[in-house]
Amino acid sequence: MNKSIKDFEPEFKEKFSNVLTDQIKETFNKMEETAKSHTQHTFLVNAGGATAVLAFIGTRTGTTSAIWPLFFFVIGVIACGVQLLMMVYVHKFLFNDAIIRRNKLYEKDATLEDITPKVGDIKNLIYQKIASWACFTAHGSFIAGVIAGGISYFYSGS
Repeated sequence: MNKSIKDFEPEFKEKFSNVLTDQIKETFNKMEETAKSHTQHTFLVNAGGATAVLAFIGTRTGTTSAIWPLFFFVIGVIACGVQLLMMVYVHKFLFNDAIIRRNKLYEKDATLEDITPKVGDIKNLIYQKIASWACFTAHGSFIAGVIAGGISYFYSGS
């Protein structure tokens, strides 16, 4: 597995470079697309919940019980922003890793291990962990906001 790159034919290097370039483009585009649509969904449901609570507060004078659902929905919106930012850092890492691996393909002392994706490193990235927790927080905040909204509505006497 640790065969030197210099032992390979130039045609192989060129084909492999094209494969890595395609991998760079495909990985970046798919992850960006997935993260974008997921974050938009989570943001919209939390923002929609906050809007509904604000509309409810606007129709009721002296109602303070709806503050808790609003609080949870706002936390969800903030968590979506954190998640999006952390996913940008994850994408940046993957993009840079692919570029580094492609560039190592042309080094004389490079080995197959040098151009193999560093999948294990990705799992340990703090950015990915923060993005995951922000995602869970956003979803949990939505659920908590819905529950708090139901309780607030029930106890408001409506």
